[in-house]
Amino acid sequence: MNPRAQRLLVRDLLITLLCACLWWLESRAVPAGPAGAVLSVLAGLSTGLLGFLVHEWGHALGSKLSGATFYYADHLASPFLFFFDTSASSKRQFVAMSMGGYAGSALALAASLAFLPRVTLAGQVGLAIVGLGIVATLVAEVPTTVRVARGGPMPGGYVYRSEEGGE
Repeated sequence: MNPRAQRLLVRDLLITLLCACLWWLESRAVPAGPAGAVLSVLAGLSTGLLGFLVHEWGHALGSKLSGATFYYADHLASPFLFFFDTSASSKRQFVAMSMGGYAGSALALAASLAFLPRVTLAGQVGLAIVGLGIVATLVAEVPTTVRVARGGPMPGGYVYRSEEGGE
């Protein structure tokens, strides 16, 4: 596995562990008042972050399985997991990368609906953030995927860049 991918995977597994710890604390000892509300909101927000990470890893998996050229982020603090090389990848590979992210989002939404308690603040915040992530995906990503799938130009800039030594 790519060393950058390894570092990012460890980062994301630690974030997952933190999320699980927040939920464990929230489910067992929610203190009354502001401290309890903060714990609940943090548990919900961390769930939304996990939904985003599942979406990003889905994009990476779609890229990898299609044979596309992509580059894992240089820094652990990068908001994006990787960058897709549109100049070295085909439109078919771009669509596969996109579909991987959508599959990740669908998985995150299904898990959230199945497992988050709707009667708690943590569950409500988690569902809201995951839902907002789905809306953001629909607005920011789906039109580009449809355009490319229909033969339009590949996007440039943002999370699309060229670099030596891709995956």
